[in-house]
Amino acid sequence: MGIPRERLCYVLPAHDGVIKPKKILVGLTSKTHDDCRKRESFLVDLCKSVLSEYFRFAIMGGGWDSIVADIRQLGFEVTYFPQFDYETYMNLVPTFDYYLFFGFDEGSMGFLDAMAAGVPTIVTPQGYHLDVRNGIDHPFATLDDLVHIFEQIARPQAERIESVAELNWQNFAGKHLEIWSYLLGRSSLRQLLENRGRYKDGIFSVFLNEI
Repeated sequence: MGIPRERLCYVLPAHDGVIKPKKILVGLTSKTHDDCRKRESFLVDLCKSVLSEYFRFAIMGGGWDSIVADIRQLGFEVTYFPQFDYETYMNLVPTFDYYLFFGFDEGSMGFLDAMAAGVPTIVTPQGYHLDVRNGIDHPFATLDDLVHIFEQIARPQAERIESVAELNWQNFAGKHLEIWSYLLGRSSLRQLLENRGRYKDGIFSVFLNEI
């Protein structure tokens, strides 16, 4: 429109910061055994290493009562069905974002149902898990492996949330104040440069090519 670039600036809009992200639903559908073959204690150890802001769990199967109590104490949301109910199970599995299985006891039947529902899997690379084509999305054996997988899964969502974390109304007003303070001669460019590198809009959208 003919206005010189150095005469234009912009401030990105803000948001209220009240929207909460949808947590990733991880499902487990096995019962525990006295010999610990399902390695169910992994769930507590996992929850000590990942953030409850990003994950919640749904569990169907007996024997998880104490573990459910422990991870709820750690701040995680858990939907727990201690008794198997076929109709509930059929409706539950397709709601999972991921299916999780810890055991090394030749495979989980829930793994097959998760696959049939198109749910990505985080399972041990053993038993008939290995025989299903494209069956294992995230294989793991150790707790460190598992924590790393969960960190990878959470990272895209965390990056999206972080990308707008600074777009709040306080910063929105502050950026306008910086612009007007500079235009009215109340703040020098040297003073404004104290915030250099924190953002690209506001006063820095004018001086971006110079600084």
